[in-house]
Amino acid sequence: MQSITTKYMGATNSRGSRIKATPSGGGKSVSIPYDHGLDTNEKHHAAAKALAKKMGWDKPMLAGSSETVAGAAEMLRKWPWPRTGGEPPTGPALKALRERMERMARERNGT
Repeated sequence: MQSITTKYMGATNSRGSRIKATPSGGGKSVSIPYDHGLDTNEKHHAAAKALAKKMGWDKPMLAGSSETVAGAAEMLRKWPWPRTGGEPPTGPALKALRERMERMARERNGT
């Protein structure tokens, strides 16, 4: 399993503000221009999608933030979910995904 971390990068003398996406396994990263027309989540979502495309990943993705991952996993609604007819999981399937994300966060944090 891979994860993608996104990060805001402020403007420098030679580059404008941007969002950088990096895979957990290292390697390629992607930076996209900071789009003022999108909200914060949409900006980070776009960077993650750009990296997934560059890496050739076409599987469903889960999204969350370091601040909310233990509480709930937000599904990226624009990605295909073949087992549920193209819609993100709901009900018991969503609960199972949230529990898995919480367990992964606890394991990562050593709690």
